[in-house]
Amino acid sequence: MGRRKVMRAVIYVRALAGKSARAQFSALRRLCQERGWTVAAIHVDPSGRPPKPSNGKGRLALLDALLDRRSRIGVVCLWRLGILGRAIDDLLWALHEVHVVRGVHVVAPGDDIDTTGDDALKRVLLALKQVEQGRDR
Repeated sequence: MGRRKVMRAVIYVRALAGKSARAQFSALRRLCQERGWTVAAIHVDPSGRPPKPSNGKGRLALLDALLDRRSRIGVVCLWRLGILGRAIDDLLWALHEVHVVRGVHVVAPGDDIDTTGDDALKRVLLALKQVEQGRDR
């Protein structure tokens, strides 16, 4: 029987209203342990604000650094998808860049997003709808 490949994870946390960076990190580290993933990198963003879009695409230099093709990261874990951007366009771009272009999964338990499952696209679209509805309030 062959060796099972262990997924390498990046944990990305930023202080949010109602969920401290420490609480996010603890929950995400526990999730990685439960799934048998190796935490390869941790990034704590002290700003407390979503990154501003650059070049009109919402491109995140941090993701470029964390997901360098040589790092062989399999999953990015963050508490809420809104950590990656301010507008729904930025969030969609980030999901496309990370998951579709680079083949890296995204797990955001605060938004019930997990691209590692069979029904990943359906769950992501439903979660994005909920994120957008929450911003309209």
